Amino acid sequence: MSHKSGRSKNFKTPEARFMYVKHMFYRDTKKNDDGTPKKDASGKEITQQSVTLIFNKAITPISTFEACVMEAIRDSSWGESGLTMLQQGLIRLPFLDGAGKEARRKNDGSLKPGMGPDVWFLRVATQLEAPVRYLDPNIPAVYDEGKGAAHPGGVIKSGDYGFAVLTCFTWYNAKNGNGISFGINMLQKKRDGDALITGGGVDVDEFFEAVSPAASAGLGAANMGGMFAGGAQPQTAAAGGLNGIFR
Repeated sequence: MSHKSGRSKNFKTPEARFMYVKHMFYRDTKKNDDGTPKKDASGKEITQQSVTLIFNKAITPISTFEACVMEAIRDSSWGESGLTMLQQGLIRLPFLDGAGKEARRKNDGSLKPGMGPDVWFLRVATQLEAPVRYLDPNIPAVYDEGKGAAHPGGVIKSGDYGFAVLTCFTWYNAKNGNGISFGINMLQKKRDGDALITGGGVDVDEFFEAVSPAASAGLGAANMGGMFAGGAQPQTAAAGGLNGIFR
């Protein structure tokens, strides 16, 4: 099936909380279904920036994004018939519930930091270069590595708040059918938030205890009784406005 993708105009989101913001600074290689890197026609690996945006349901309902979704659908080869497809549930939407399966850890089902029944979230990405800003419109912000270093453009971490400039677009592929996604064109931090530790790390300052040199004597690898000598043997949110599609 041939599909002409439709796009909305750029739009600025309401305030969101950033999650996995590191991927706006360190690009990921896109993968094929078999896990191999995706490559363009020249054989170069395709990389992307990405971030997850978390929205408070009471402040920013999913219906906030209704206009841009309908604009992209009308701009596509689906045209007005795409709105009927949307009502019939034939178009996959990217809005994810903060208490759904996508918000949970795979190993134990617990909610990831920042998630909960009062929020919904959106994953956005771009293969282009989206600027990331905080303190200065002309100086890129940098990722907060937790070292407390200052930077003229400011530092950003997961858990901070701000907005993104997005574009909504339609797509079709044989595996997943019809869908809507969002591309990111800019990210700007507005204020600090509590850090979201999503990779299993800890806040060193919270748990660190000072140890005297005498107390730590004899704990070198050579004095551990050979312990390590042999080596070690690792949900989609319901959307409701257009007859209940967005809510």
